[in-house]
Amino acid sequence: KINTFFSKVNKGIPLAYITNLGHFYGRDFYINESVLIPRFETEELTVLAIEYVNNIEKDLINVAEVGVGSGCIGLTLVAECFHKNINLIGHDISEDALDVARTNLDKLQFCLPKKSIVNFSLSDRLSESELGCHDLIVSNPPYIKTKQDMESVHQQVKSFEPDLALFIEDDKYDDWFNTFFSQVESCLRSDGLFLMEGHENHLNDLKKMASGFSFKEIKIIKDLSQRDRILSLKKI
Repeated sequence: KINTFFSKVNKGIPLAYITNLGHFYGRDFYINESVLIPRFETEELTVLAIEYVNNIEKDLINVAEVGVGSGCIGLTLVAECFHKNINLIGHDISEDALDVARTNLDKLQFCLPKKSIVNFSLSDRLSESELGCHDLIVSNPPYIKTKQDMESVHQQVKSFEPDLALFIEDDKYDDWFNTFFSQVESCLRSDGLFLMEGHENHLNDLKKMASGFSFKEIKIIKDLSQRDRILSLKKI
């Protein structure tokens, strides 16, 4: 076992994939190479989502996560808002990723309120069945341009983390997010909130794109290192 461990280390495989363990917001999540390794920057997105949900005064709060991966964002949100009644649906285009999210749902079941409901859906972004349904949509989507941004991506990330969760072809980038924002606009309730992690080099362009939809309070939020990190959109 020791030889196998150090053999993987020598190959540069991230420790989180070797141990199948990712730490996020004080909890341990099962992960494998089908999902991204949870990162501290994404905790900042989760904090904003938790704060927003805690201030909603409703009997049932509908939340969607797009690009659910390991489930670390959505499951943390449900666990931290223990006194709220949340209906969470986590979307991902990868069935393997959804298997990881289901594993973490089972693993963390003890710390989730019984009154909340968590489901997962194999889908590309949002579904038409959710029109006008959600109070909050949260996402850590692929946001790295395959060519333009590649030099700035760490070699370990390029070699071992799933391309599907990271990259969008440069010539498809704008269309991908234009479709996504259109879905978000359709699926949010009036006055609902959309929170998305994004690339610091592209968030201003995405902010301008979002201004063409029925959103108000369009803003970019910086992370703790003062880099543009989160796009926040409030629906009219």
